[in-house]
Amino acid sequence: ITAAGAWTVQTSWDGDASHLGDSSDLIPLSVAPADAALSLDIVVSEAVKINSHTPIGGNFSPSPYCDTMNLSGTPIIIHATEPDGGPTHDLIATTNEYGQFLVDYDTALGGGAFAFNELGKWTLWAEYVATDNIAGVVTEPVTINVIPTAGYAIVVQGRVASGEGMPSLHKTATFVYDKLKDRQLLDDDIQYLSWLWHDGWDGDPSRTNIQDAITEWAPDKMNDQPGDLYIIMVDHGWTAPLDDDEGVFFIHPDDPITSTELAGWLDELQGSLAGEAANRNIIIILGFCRAAAFMDQVAGDNRVVIASADKDESSHRGPQDVDAEGQPLRDGEYFVSEFFKSVSYGKSIKDSFEEATLLTEAFTSTGSGVTNAPFYDDSVQHPLLDDTGDGIGANELSIDAGLDGHISNELFIGAS
Repeated sequence: ITAAGAWTVQTSWDGDASHLGDSSDLIPLSVAPADAALSLDIVVSEAVKINSHTPIGGNFSPSPYCDTMNLSGTPIIIHATEPDGGPTHDLIATTNEYGQFLVDYDTALGGGAFAFNELGKWTLWAEYVATDNIAGVVTEPVTINVIPTAGYAIVVQGRVASGEGMPSLHKTATFVYDKLKDRQLLDDDIQYLSWLWHDGWDGDPSRTNIQDAITEWAPDKMNDQPGDLYIIMVDHGWTAPLDDDEGVFFIHPDDPITSTELAGWLDELQGSLAGEAANRNIIIILGFCRAAAFMDQVAGDNRVVIASADKDESSHRGPQDVDAEGQPLRDGEYFVSEFFKSVSYGKSIKDSFEEATLLTEAFTSTGSGVTNAPFYDDSVQHPLLDDTGDGIGANELSIDAGLDGHISNELFIGAS
């Protein structure tokens, strides 16, 4: 049966040499239009840069579906509504023989080009318009946040006096830099401060260079074109000799940066932001031993602070790996690298933290089964995240308002 509508069914037999043929009565049969399933797939779960062409596609399938069907040329409408209830644009895509479709930005508007050219949250949904034979179907709406920039980043690789671990830490810092580039950050929008050269290198991680990057370079960038700021610091860290609540980050030959100093620089940065820039988020990712000793002072409004280890824990290197020349070289900061692996797939900060934390705690498990308060497992490293600004941080996150994880569930690093 190839079409919906009113059919009649009759059986007949022509007979043979010994029997007369005969026919049954006509039986009416009403055939309803086939149902259909329609999906809208957008290769982005968070934000896209203005005027970018993020892939938009999906799949159309009538039900019941026959293997002999050829669905080529089936029209699908993707409705795209501008932010704040603005105009809706109808983009046209057509399916291939298997029902798959992909928007061609150059011809989507009836032969004309389309772009996400307005900042803010767009709403998209797909529709198949009913025909005589197949019922119409509409997808659930999907939101895309269009932003002016993928943001800005400061990547710092510190150093202790002995230089211990520098190649491994440089491996981590370089990995972070490359993943930020994958997330659409531009070279000019990243300050990469390291003792070892790499593409995009901007200088040594001296106290002056780090402070200037936070208090001068970052506000200039953010005020010119508002965007989030990501500060990533990897190296050796500890607590101050006479104060377990004061964190230190080593940048030999300069004196270590203390948590008090970093908090002051962040306050100066935010105090110099104006307009929309003042509402942007600052994400601080601290990858070193005792990193959570920074959390109480560094936390604040519009800040997400991630520490790779609690304030009495070491932060571990990754398993044995190789460098660009194939020589053995461990990753310098296991948690940070795993976090940015998830970031590179467009996952939220909350999801990236949770995945990296799960791997880190499994990697540092003693296997003893003896639990250690307050985490009640046998791991020796527990990352923490604070996005409420209370400076406490949590190892287990929540999407509930007022708890750590609620804000970072809606935040993403960079753009697709």
